[in-house]
Parts: sequence; structure tokens; C-alpha cells
Amino acid sequence: MKAQCNDVSLKRMSITCLVFTLTSCAIPPYDEKMDEQLTNLQLSMDTSLGEIEGASFFYEQSIRNNATSKENIEKLKKQCSYEVNYNRYSDINAKINYLVMRLSVTPNIPQGPINAMVAMQKNFKSLQEMHATHQPCLKSVNFAEKRMQLNGDFYPIYSYLLQTKVGTTESKTDKSNK
Repeated sequence: MKAQCNDVSLKRMSITCLVFTLTSCAIPPYDEKMDEQLTNLQLSMDTSLGEIEGASFFYEQSIRNNATSKENIEKLKKQCSYEVNYNRYSDINAKINYLVMRLSVTPNIPQGPINAMVAMQKNFKSLQEMHATHQPCLKSVNFAEKRMQLNGDFYPIYSYLLQTKVGTTESKTDKSNK
């Protein structure tokens, strides 16, 4: 597990370094709409997965607790089931697909942010498939690990966007001083 975490950290750091290297030569203009959409995706994804993770955790606790009523157990089981959360997955997948497409067709965007977004797409699909095959509920620890991994997938893309924002701000300052 520790080696796996180190591999994930190393991959994130490598992708971030790649983004910095690729974007250091020519900085395209800052894309405010992409920044807003990425932020919306991150908040939506983390909130949804956090709620499902919480429902899974409480379901796990309730089946261990003999005092919990069968009615409450069934309610929690339903809340963390894949079927109940299918629309959340569909919504997030649509947002990810849109951003992958938008990044892919935007001129002058280095491959690093595109690769990071595609990696996020694969990681999210992996979580969705894992949840669909682990019934009644995926274990909360699996959600916690995948949430951490998916949140890490955002770093290279945010790094790229912040670089373009800084580059754009400097350009405006240089023009106003002349």
C-alpha cells in the first residue's frame, strides 16, 4: 500500500513537472471558463463521492451494530448503492468528457494537462465500475482512496491554469506600463 501511494505521488509530481516544462516556453491565454468548469467538476465530484463514502461508512457501522434496526440498515444500504447514485456518476462523467474534449481541441495547450484529464477520466470510470460490481455497497475505504487519487488528478490541470493566469496578468501589466 505504501509503495502504491509513493507511485501515485511520483506520477503526480512527474505530471506536474511535465506541465511546468511544457508550459514554460509559450503560455497561452488564461481560460476563465475552463477554470470555472474545472472547479465546478472538482466540487461536484468530491461532494458526491464524499456523500456516497459517508453512506457506505454508516452502512458498514450499522451492520456491525446489533442495536441498529433492519429498517435503518436497509435505508443506509439503499443510500450507498450504485443504482441510487447512478445519476451522480453520469453527471460527473459528462463534465469530465466535456473538459477532455475542450482541452483536446483548444490550440496551444500542452499535452500534460490533456493527459492529466484523460487519467482522471480513467480513474473515475474505474471507481464507477468498482462501485457497480460491489453490491450492496462499495467499502468506504475504497471511496476514500479513490477520492484522494481523483483529487490528486486535478493538481496538474490547476497548475497549468494558474500558470496561464499568471502569464496573462503579467502581459496586461506589461502593456499598461508602456
